Amino acid sequence: MASAAAAVCGNGIAETPEECDDGNASNADACLATCQRPVTWVTSDVHVHTTGCSQDVSPARLAEELKKQQIQVGAALVWGEGYATDAPLFTGRDHPLSSAGFILHYDMEVSHFQAARGGHLLLLGLDSIAFSSDVFHTPNSGIPVVEWAHRQPRALVGMAHAQFWPVEGIQDRPGGCCTPWDTIVHAARGRLDFLSMERMPEEDPASFRLWKAIENAGFRVPITGGSDWSCIADRFHERTPRTDVIVEGPLSYESWLAGIKAGRTVASARVGTRLNLRVEGRRIGDEVPLAGPQDVTVTLETAGVAADVEVLVNGEPRARVSVPEGPQLVQLRLPVARSSWIAARSHNAHAPRLGARRWRARARLRRRCLLPLALRREDRGAREDSDPEPLRVRTSGAGRLPRGGQRAAAPIRRERRRRLPMTSANRE
Repeated sequence: MASAAAAVCGNGIAETPEECDDGNASNADACLATCQRPVTWVTSDVHVHTTGCSQDVSPARLAEELKKQQIQVGAALVWGEGYATDAPLFTGRDHPLSSAGFILHYDMEVSHFQAARGGHLLLLGLDSIAFSSDVFHTPNSGIPVVEWAHRQPRALVGMAHAQFWPVEGIQDRPGGCCTPWDTIVHAARGRLDFLSMERMPEEDPASFRLWKAIENAGFRVPITGGSDWSCIADRFHERTPRTDVIVEGPLSYESWLAGIKAGRTVASARVGTRLNLRVEGRRIGDEVPLAGPQDVTVTLETAGVAADVEVLVNGEPRARVSVPEGPQLVQLRLPVARSSWIAARSHNAHAPRLGARRWRARARLRRRCLLPLALRREDRGAREDSDPEPLRVRTSGAGRLPRGGQRAAAPIRRERRRRLPMTSANRE
């Protein structure tokens, strides 16, 4: 039997496996030059508050600020400080201020509780916030809280403050605020759904170091960005982290959670810029099985300002391309020798000028998008020889990570954070 003719992209006829074919090479319409449809990004913030830290605001004031920042989904988190004020705002449903194209939803950050000694958990999609009969004093670890959360059907568990991971190694025992000590424990147990950074990498490189280590160990943990407004950030600015999520179908809190769970996230810092990554046509969050070592096609889709985009394999730079402003699509070939993950990050010169030399350093990473080649856990040893079983390419998303100081951060009391916006000078 004769085989079907291969699809010809650009002939104006949508043929399998094309998603579309409009017969032109424009990337500014509903069909890309690769005959794939552009993804639908939802700009979001996984970590904001109405009570505590530098100011206390109403849900209306928070919603106003999020809309001003063009954020479509805001996870407002109840936490220990102001618990009595904010707990009644939690209903397990979208806040009444939500509207078409905008969602405000109250969930929980395990912070200022005894259970936060090993790091601050971000719990999204909860049906209840009563993780114990005495949330302030029990349990003594976040592990039981994680198990409690995962018993709720749609709940996701994240770890906040990746930027506070000690870049010089663990030098202190767990406790205080806000080092995410338990990150590796939750990841190794398969219970960590995402990792959050509240500062971008040019400011705090510790986040990328921690996330890279997790990915290179073979664990799937999507990266997200959050402002922690108004705690770490008392205002939004050009370098405030946010999360772009690929959402399937109509926007809802459930479809947004599903996008994060699937790893379809990109952490970014600039409103209006986009960076997407595909490997062999597969999207962020997917795996691409390979029969053995071979070259793969990497597709970069960008929008916004002109930038240099760097492609990384297992966290190491492998290629760099310059893309002009506006909707752009670039393809390149990269060799893959073993199970791996692929990421992309963009560099542009649109960070605020802080003096010529320092400005160059701070403008290095504007946006990072990850598309990992799936590391099977049996491949954790990073063998150089080819796998005896088929290789797997995993796709997922990442973003720029905050630059934690050159030393491990000492404990920071919430009372102090309430009075001062977090800066490298007052972090201790």
